[in-house]
Amino acid sequence: MKLVNKTCYVTKHLRAFVVRIAKKELTVEQRRRLRFEFVPAKQQYSCSGRGSPTRVWAKVRIPTKASREFIASSEFRRELCSCIAHELHHASGRDGGRENEYWMRRSVPYGRPDTDEGTAKQKELYSWTIDLPLEKKEKKAKMRLAGSDLDVKKIVKIETTIQKWNRKFKLAQTRLKGYRRKLAYYERKVKIAATPAGESQ
Repeated sequence: MKLVNKTCYVTKHLRAFVVRIAKKELTVEQRRRLRFEFVPAKQQYSCSGRGSPTRVWAKVRIPTKASREFIASSEFRRELCSCIAHELHHASGRDGGRENEYWMRRSVPYGRPDTDEGTAKQKELYSWTIDLPLEKKEKKAKMRLAGSDLDVKKIVKIETTIQKWNRKFKLAQTRLKGYRRKLAYYERKVKIAATPAGESQ
């Protein structure tokens, strides 16, 4: 499985959710071929996604501006798990068309149950998620340089740029020499062809 994470969440935390659900939804060969993507959701209150059986590929859009309290809640984790399971179900090739999609969106493992009994069953089904960590990546603070440190950094950058253009300049000179030799060769060739036979060159 290849997992691509374009969100602010820790990759290994998201992977743990996918691995556990994929064991139930996919065969061993499908899990090996699976490419799963997490991307930021435009809507910040729910998850959504897509799944393709032809490539064994799935994508889940996940809210990235949610608070720590909401991320830790059972509601959010059930939403995430049901969405992952939903798209993996599509990726598995067991897609039954519109009627199946209608059922999935209201089912316990793949959607949002529309009954209290269904919600209770989903809470029990995904109760294991509470034990899994799900944190956002720590943002690395950028060090701002000032004064002489900033000047030193600029000097290094300028020297690097000069070296780069020197290499390009030397390469250009070498190329020009080659083209000048070619030009001289073809000029001599044209001159010889234009000289009548028997005339001295």
